[in-house]
Amino acid sequence: AVEYAVHFLYDKLLGVMFWDYSGTHMDLNRRVCVPFAVVWGPLTAFALRQVQPLLPPIALHAPAGAGLALLLVLTGCTPAEPAGPAAEPAAEPVYMALTFDDGPSPSNTPRLLEGLSRRGVRATFFLVGSRIEGREDLVRRIRQEGHQIGNHSFGHGDLTDLSAAQALADLDKCSRALERVLGPGSYWLRPPYGFISQEELCALGTPAICWSVDTEDWKSRNVDSILDIVLRQAGDGDILLLHDCYPTSVTAALEIVDRLQPRGVRFVTVEELFAVKGVQPACGTLYRRVRGE
Repeated sequence: AVEYAVHFLYDKLLGVMFWDYSGTHMDLNRRVCVPFAVVWGPLTAFALRQVQPLLPPIALHAPAGAGLALLLVLTGCTPAEPAGPAAEPAAEPVYMALTFDDGPSPSNTPRLLEGLSRRGVRATFFLVGSRIEGREDLVRRIRQEGHQIGNHSFGHGDLTDLSAAQALADLDKCSRALERVLGPGSYWLRPPYGFISQEELCALGTPAICWSVDTEDWKSRNVDSILDIVLRQAGDGDILLLHDCYPTSVTAALEIVDRLQPRGVRFVTVEELFAVKGVQPACGTLYRRVRGE
């Protein structure tokens, strides 16, 4: 009977008082209390008359104030507590690097760039050399908007299936494709699939960057699944792996920023991550995350 009374009060009497900012009825777990003088006074007598037959006998003999208190308890609504002091910001900021492989994608990369720009976020794009031709303007835009660009090989093959000489020739071909568009520079490597032999690694003239959080976006193609992995696993100094060739990955990446920026997370390029952590990147060394000393 009491359970029926509670649901009756929420659904029939007090439903108009519990609304979220978008104008839809709030879940009971997210309810808020309306100021007493505005709503509770006029409704108290009527509400108590409605539930009186359903209340325990003790409530029938209780003073009006006690009856109101019982009503508040049954509905789960209690007077608002005075606001406490604002939460202290984290002593140390949290830094993460969003990285995107397999681009540039004419259909998805522009939307990603627009979203990152609106949010003030810089990321790192590891580009496939064979996908640069005909997309030079998009490559230039990535650089102009402050993002880091890296080498993801020319043919996107498993480098360990090649001889060291063949693998290095493929990587050099991608670097030259990038230089033709962007000019000379240090285009850090992300080996396709994260595979590279020790011989190939030792011959590199740049750091090799893998990842510490694999969103598996290429497998799930599901925004919620990508978000779940990041929200459970990502922490300070982590490098997140996504692919801007999938629309679901672009949507998820922007949602990741929207969820974590308010919590104090700062998204930076991989190169910036090394700088803020005070770590000197070394050529021929493979990194999965960047943690300060």
